Amino acid sequence: MIVNELSVNGELTRDFEKEVGKEFTFRERLRYSAYGIGHLRLIADHLSLPPLPSHGQYKIHFDWTTKGAVVRIRTGLKLFAIGIRLEEITKISVIKNLNDVTMVPFFPMWILMKLGVPFEIARWFKSWGDTIKYGSINIQIELQNQAPLIFELKGDLWSNCVTTFKWHKVHDRLFIQRTRSVYEETD
Repeated sequence: MIVNELSVNGELTRDFEKEVGKEFTFRERLRYSAYGIGHLRLIADHLSLPPLPSHGQYKIHFDWTTKGAVVRIRTGLKLFAIGIRLEEITKISVIKNLNDVTMVPFFPMWILMKLGVPFEIARWFKSWGDTIKYGSINIQIELQNQAPLIFELKGDLWSNCVTTFKWHKVHDRLFIQRTRSVYEETD
């Protein structure tokens, strides 16, 4: 794992690109299905990382490269890049926590769920009394001889998260677990 401070424009340095590889162009991203994902929050502090501001005043974006991955961390004043080579990744765990869904009986979403319609479709028929609280997604990237990188992501970005981490070069090291929703009925 390599940690490097980047310039304001966010371009990777030549030394960084030698280690981790170049970033994909737009066409290459579509061809290889090598997408990235943003809105990550770092859960556990890592010894190799610079001190980050408190209260989540930074943005984190994960992106695949030709020889690995780049995690960009943008604070108010600086931009850092963490380079991870493919050989360093031993396991990627993506775990979706429970959704908390409260439905009003005999309203459209409740009826659809009772008829066996999948939640992803029934949620579009949510009415005024129904509430959905998406469970968070925990992403843990385990590295050789180093502490793992642990991130958290909002639960409504589940499909984007799965699409990002189902890249063909790390498919054999990927562990995905999705828990089902908890449904409650209000009176």
